[in-house]
Amino acid sequence: MFTQKLFNNEKGVKQPFCAVKRVDLSDYTDIQALYNDIQKHCVNDGLPLVIANVNTHSEWDNEFLSLENLVKIKGDSVLDLYNMKTRSVDKKHSLGTYVTALKKSRSEENKDSISKDPSSIHSQQTQTKINRELFDASVSNNHEESTYTKAVDTIIESIITPATTPLESSSVIRSTIEKRLSETVSMDIFSTSSSSTHESDNEHTTKHSISSTESVSTTMSMSTTIKTSTTPTTTTTTQTNSLKQRKKATLSNLYGKDISCPDGYDEILKKLLPDFLLSLGNHDLFACLPEYLRAENLMCYLGSTGTGTALHRDLCATFGHNLMTYGDPGAYSEWLVIEDCYRNDLIRVLHAPKPKHSKYNEEDTMEDHTSSFIESDQAWIKPKILRAANIKTHVIVQRPGDLVLIPSLCYHQVRNRGISMKIAWNRVTPYSLEKALRHQVPIYQSIARPETYKCKSIVHCTLEGSDIFLDECRIMLNLYREIVVPELIEDIPSEEVYDKGVKAISEVEPHTLTCDFCRCDIFMRYYHCEKCYNNDNKLEGYDMCLHCYSQGRCCQHMDSMTMHQAGGQ
Repeated sequence: MFTQKLFNNEKGVKQPFCAVKRVDLSDYTDIQALYNDIQKHCVNDGLPLVIANVNTHSEWDNEFLSLENLVKIKGDSVLDLYNMKTRSVDKKHSLGTYVTALKKSRSEENKDSISKDPSSIHSQQTQTKINRELFDASVSNNHEESTYTKAVDTIIESIITPATTPLESSSVIRSTIEKRLSETVSMDIFSTSSSSTHESDNEHTTKHSISSTESVSTTMSMSTTIKTSTTPTTTTTTQTNSLKQRKKATLSNLYGKDISCPDGYDEILKKLLPDFLLSLGNHDLFACLPEYLRAENLMCYLGSTGTGTALHRDLCATFGHNLMTYGDPGAYSEWLVIEDCYRNDLIRVLHAPKPKHSKYNEEDTMEDHTSSFIESDQAWIKPKILRAANIKTHVIVQRPGDLVLIPSLCYHQVRNRGISMKIAWNRVTPYSLEKALRHQVPIYQSIARPETYKCKSIVHCTLEGSDIFLDECRIMLNLYREIVVPELIEDIPSEEVYDKGVKAISEVEPHTLTCDFCRCDIFMRYYHCEKCYNNDNKLEGYDMCLHCYSQGRCCQHMDSMTMHQAGGQ
């Protein structure tokens, strides 16, 4: 997923890529003007936006938002670290350990960038040539000189590859030649300096001084510094140590996702941003939910090069916000944002073509029967694929101080370069709820994905006790009707069907149940089986939403399911 070069600048991108619109927070003396621009660009037009230079605000606190302070506040907290290779979650490491690994990785990455530099490779080849000349000179008076030279050349050719480091080159030459020429050649051309006691490196510097013949001294009138092991090692030992180093460094390839924000971060955001952009602010309907129904929403993301988030849409069509609060020099995040209108195009490039004898017709849009993978949050897409498919893609290069706004239903993928930290949160608005309940929740029901954000409950609680504008009130009332009407039962006396015959369950709190089949939220009424056991072989029952029941779904006790109503009213 990181084999292709990242965009490092929004300027000059070519179609189908386009630079995202940017606005400067300091340009808005009237906050209402900023609100209107966001409403038009993000809500009405559905396009991403970047609010730049938030870090120039007088209330921005670099010291408080630093990695050092983060470790000081939450260093002992155990994180859920996402493994970018295995797609599993590691729950073994504390935040302090993880940050230490990131810093070590940064140091090693800087070394790697130097070794991969063409001038460095040239230097390595020059050094190897020097070693060959030294060996040739050292055996110049020996009658088997050509044999020795040929042996050295064979060794040189075997190790001069782009992947070979100066350390490995020097070690291989030294150990092999010592083994082959120990009986006839004195190895006094190597002189080892005192070793360093650095805990993480366990390496020291050896200076090779030249004191052979006058011609060699003229050719090599300089001393060369090469890193070698504390003791002479064989090729096998070098490879083993290299493997151990790689294993130690794997912790930096884990991504710290969904880290609970430390205390005080929300207060910083309140000082930096207007209330209508804040989590649980006056334009966030999450605030209408009782606290026990709210999902944790304000999160931190911490990672380095090689980490990121696969193509996805924010849960339940919520409005996404992401502020980079810290970044190493040169660090940034590449965002690829794709509007929802290109969903079917994305499905086509993310899935293999249909078989010739597929049961689906050619005119099918592929929207219903191949949508699960694109909604799995596991799909990585390369820019070259987007270019080949001519899918319009908004490019964002996020750096410290950039607040990225992602409209409802927009797909987006993030890749990081360098160590960076971001604060992310989502807001619920009447417009996002409308898109969620009509477009995204039905997809969740079809692929058995949890709804998480209690959309139906938010509609109910908002109408019950929140002040909203008239236009937004119309949206909420229409949504409430769409939620309640399917749960109503029309009386049919001839079949002894009555709405009042539903069993009320007073001990079940309304809006707290989820369907055991599709895993989406249950509003009030549901079907329940009292004969089902859970995975621990305990009698727990089985709850099913009305939508699943209407689709013919049920547990193994079909005749035992009865309609219940939560709350007992």
